[in-house]
Amino acid sequence: MHRQLMNFWKDAPNDPFDVLFEHAPVLMHSIDGQGHLLKVSRYWADLLGYQREEMVGRRSTEFLSPESRLKAHEKTLPEYMKTGMLHNVEYDFVTKAGALLPVRMSATSVLDEQGKIVRSIAIMFDNREAKAAEAALRAKAVEAEAANQAKSRFLAAMSHEVRTPMNAIMGFTELLKMSQQDPKAISHADAILTASGSLMALLNDLLDLNQSDPSLNKSVSAPVEIHSTLSNTADWWRKEAVRKGLDLSLDIGSDVPTQVEIDGPRVQKVLNNLLGNAVRFTPTGQVRLTVTSDAAAATLSFEITDTGPGLSANVMNKLAIKFDNVGNEFEKEHGGWGLGLSVSRNLIERMDGTLHIDNCAEGGCRVAFSIPIRTHAIAPMQVALKTFAPQTKLNKNVLVAEDNPIKRHLMQTLLEELGCRVTLAKDGVEAVELAGAGGFDAILMDITMPQLDGVAATEIIQGLPAPVSDVPIVACTANVDERSQARYRRAGMAGFLPKPVRADDIARMLSQVTQESARAQAI
Repeated sequence: MHRQLMNFWKDAPNDPFDVLFEHAPVLMHSIDGQGHLLKVSRYWADLLGYQREEMVGRRSTEFLSPESRLKAHEKTLPEYMKTGMLHNVEYDFVTKAGALLPVRMSATSVLDEQGKIVRSIAIMFDNREAKAAEAALRAKAVEAEAANQAKSRFLAAMSHEVRTPMNAIMGFTELLKMSQQDPKAISHADAILTASGSLMALLNDLLDLNQSDPSLNKSVSAPVEIHSTLSNTADWWRKEAVRKGLDLSLDIGSDVPTQVEIDGPRVQKVLNNLLGNAVRFTPTGQVRLTVTSDAAAATLSFEITDTGPGLSANVMNKLAIKFDNVGNEFEKEHGGWGLGLSVSRNLIERMDGTLHIDNCAEGGCRVAFSIPIRTHAIAPMQVALKTFAPQTKLNKNVLVAEDNPIKRHLMQTLLEELGCRVTLAKDGVEAVELAGAGGFDAILMDITMPQLDGVAATEIIQGLPAPVSDVPIVACTANVDERSQARYRRAGMAGFLPKPVRADDIARMLSQVTQESARAQAI
């Protein structure tokens, strides 16, 4: 073998590089100081489909695609003239047959005594397989994104389809409860409402965990009356705590301002999840919610402690992972799937906050999270909390726009039980006509309706002369994602009632938006 190599070099031309250009299976060429090809390897010429004599003397850039030629003149060659080196630059050459040949090129230069480039040696590597793999990956990514979007559309559709019958089930069960005097019948109605509420909570958690639209990851801060929000939330869960014999307390630090700018709906969701878990999994003792503020760090901190069984280290580690990795062990320990904690971690991270979960030394679990307090110009969307029970009849004239006859009947009955006078519209067109006649204190507007949807109808009503345009319009719909809420705000809606709705939800929202409307008109 050694003798063969010696004979090979002995028979070679005077320039040792000629051996490589003639025999080595490499893609390479040599260029003079003006960019003309001096030598071309046989392997490189064959791959391009040329005789070497056809290439020598021509500029190397003549064999590039138009896009690569532009790249060479505007970027690569100026850099090369400064450094004398190229490393793994991607080019597309054009074969004699007209096909593209992608390569990765590396080059070095030979300088004269004045430092001027007199010769360059370039080596190319066939990049076709890598480009094909890259194209396949891009195609897979496009396919995956399309599947992801289809999943999102499916989830949104299923959300609406499931909430529609649940709205009727929960609404008419509540009406049945209100009409009953028999304690046993009332107890049965309460059981149906509790089970229905649990199903809706599970559905909401699943939808939150599967939220994939990047635009929905943006946190929207707005002014929130944090003291009343916390009191309402604690009052709601205190009812369940009292039923179990637990003490639920709320401690708001003196440093917490009355109004803060936070992502109110997300904070509300997190607090409901965490307090719900604490009440559910604490058999005896107490649950405590403590809220403090750090003005220097511009943060709001929440801490929920309980006297329950606590969490194992393995479960706490898994809470950072998707729900399908949490469920089995959490279900064995606590009788649930732990979705609320996973959802809460997700929501807190979207607000640029941090969540900490540990077990208390004296027993029980401690869940704490902090979020930054931010400023935002968007006015807050009012979300009904299940804590309002009017002591007197509302005495309001309400227009209800709803295309589903069962839900129209349900809304009419609930509103009449609250002391309201109700006018019904079967679609957006009829809602605009009736609203234009005036005389309404508020409008409850479904979103998905034939002919004219709720958003378009709202925009038309908002454009009518006062006092019609001053009537508060509340979105009443199963479409509850954050992008939809932003769309309702832009249309001029004053509030948002997620379906399925309950009587106290409606009462609180109507009282709130009509009071705010009256204050605004008095200014």
